[in-house]
Amino acid sequence: MRNREFFPVDVNKAGKAALLRVPGFGVRNVTRILQVRRYRKLTLADLAKLKISVKKSQYFVVTADSNPATKQIDSPRLPDKVVVPHKQLSLFEAAETARSGEL
Repeated sequence: MRNREFFPVDVNKAGKAALLRVPGFGVRNVTRILQVRRYRKLTLADLAKLKISVKKSQYFVVTADSNPATKQIDSPRLPDKVVVPHKQLSLFEAAETARSGEL
């Protein structure tokens, strides 16, 4: 999100370096994308079939089907949708649930 000028990235045309910048894409997923797009154009459903986190990446990619989520990339609320809030863990909560037997 710091480098807004790089997004949205076209999954069917972008190079490996550009795809690696997309949140939710890893090295293995980018390799899969590059292999599959030789034979067909990728859609959001195809990304989901490749086990890619569509929830994280949908705002940053353009696919063969229309992707209305890319219009929200300039929204000030986008970090709330992408970044998972951190929760402070407590040792005492775990000890209490272990004692009571609750999950």
